[in-house]
Amino acid sequence: MDEGMWITDANGVVLRHNEALRAILGTDQELVGQRPLFLLRRTELHDAVLRACREGVTSKVEVSMDAPRNKTLEVHIAPLGGSLPGSAAVFRDVTERKRLERVRQDFVANVSHELRTPIAAILGYAETLRSGALSDARHAPQMVEIIHRQSERLGELVEDLLELSRLDAGERPLSPAPVSLGEVARQASEAMEPRAAGKRLSLQLRIPTDLTARADPKALEQVLLNLLDNAIKYTPEGGTVELIGERVGDRAQLSVRDTGLGIEAKHLPRLFERFYRVDRGRSREQGGTGLGLSIVRHLVHGMEGEVRVASQLGVGSTFTVVLPVG
Repeated sequence: MDEGMWITDANGVVLRHNEALRAILGTDQELVGQRPLFLLRRTELHDAVLRACREGVTSKVEVSMDAPRNKTLEVHIAPLGGSLPGSAAVFRDVTERKRLERVRQDFVANVSHELRTPIAAILGYAETLRSGALSDARHAPQMVEIIHRQSERLGELVEDLLELSRLDAGERPLSPAPVSLGEVARQASEAMEPRAAGKRLSLQLRIPTDLTARADPKALEQVLLNLLDNAIKYTPEGGTVELIGERVGDRAQLSVRDTGLGIEAKHLPRLFERFYRVDRGRSREQGGTGLGLSIVRHLVHGMEGEVRVASQLGVGSTFTVVLPVG
């Protein structure tokens, strides 16, 4: 039984309980003969038990337990009923449910925020054009270009959200098999070459021709495209982006190394979180959705691999994908 239970007398003193309650409370102390206030140090639970005993009131209380237990409990309290004095309480550990609720709320808030900016720009410039600026030969093309760019950004955001949804739901099954890392890397590199050339970046590919790994080729290409896109985005003109492959023991590594802005150490542990941005203003200016690295992590884990990052502010960053050798 996952639910903890106790029964109290008319004064709120515990008369009996099940063993699941000890596990939920994280204690091995004697519970019989104790009062709720002594056991959990929460007046709201103590008061609810007394109301059930003395007034016959049924209630639900949420109890937060401090460190080191750090749990959230949902407790349903009711009078015993009939001629029996006292109360009964059922305890449920809702810590994980509360965490998921917070994740969902944060996700919805972030999505709303990310959608609001491009939509506001599109509506603002469209309204300006409707109000007469369409005939302004100097400024109208700039407004149309902004509307087009922000529409593309909306499309990218929606596509990334759908991709994450498919990955979360297990609707994108991956099929790892032995693949040539050089071939997949070459395809990704060729796709990003025009963007690199547009910033006068040197995009270099250094991978042994015989290096293989167990991977889903389409998923791996998407991982490399996302990493190369980030590297190009945040590397100043005239810099270098390298895609390097090597074998280390029974693992194959693909690293995307850049001479970009670098990232402060305090940000590294959170880089792969959804919508986490090192610099929100800079990221939006560059056109990122804030979801690319989260997709990378999902895909790499789905191929039984791991992704690492190392960075030095003002020097550059290296993102490394580690996969089983094919």
